Amino acid sequence: MKLNERNIVQTLMGQLENKYVRILAGKYPSNSARIKSFLSKQFSYLPSLRPEIDMLFVDRSGQVNAAEVKFFKKTEMSFKMPFYKGIDQALSLYRYGFDNVALWHFFAPDILMDEINSYGAEAWYFIRNSLQLKLNFSYFKIIDETTALKFQVMQYRDRHRGFSLGKFVDDPQFLIVWRYGNPLLLTGDQFTLKIREALIEFYLGGLQQADKR
Repeated sequence: MKLNERNIVQTLMGQLENKYVRILAGKYPSNSARIKSFLSKQFSYLPSLRPEIDMLFVDRSGQVNAAEVKFFKKTEMSFKMPFYKGIDQALSLYRYGFDNVALWHFFAPDILMDEINSYGAEAWYFIRNSLQLKLNFSYFKIIDETTALKFQVMQYRDRHRGFSLGKFVDDPQFLIVWRYGNPLLLTGDQFTLKIREALIEFYLGGLQQADKR
């Protein structure tokens, strides 16, 4: 299988489908005529509908969460590669009104564990400690088993070190924990609530119907 973000997302969908009511991938709100028409009627202008939604999850409690997925290749691993890749896109997803948002970093199989931990742990430290962002973050080492991809779950230890939890994403005992809720929902931001309403209605057919699938 060719390693790219699209194939990683498609594989993740298959490995996580038993843990969620529904998973959608690769959604572009800016390409949806229905969403744009709905929002144009709510506001005096059409708000920006970037970025793409890499993955959208409906859990059994009815929460609708989203994840931004970033893939790191061996050839990209140098001092020029930003460890904070994708943070801006992930944070902008809060504007869409998701209950929780995550940024997930995936590292190619040929990248050494020390390099993975250097980038992953540094991003974790930057998000959690330096900026104290309310953003869920995880990083994973990709294991290529020829017939299928496996995603090994990593854990931050300190600014430059991390370690494997010894689990894979498809492990029945592994659960994704969404620790940080959307601060815009907590403040009742009406702009965000309207965008959320549009996404749920036109992507999920309304949250009530989505929960029954």
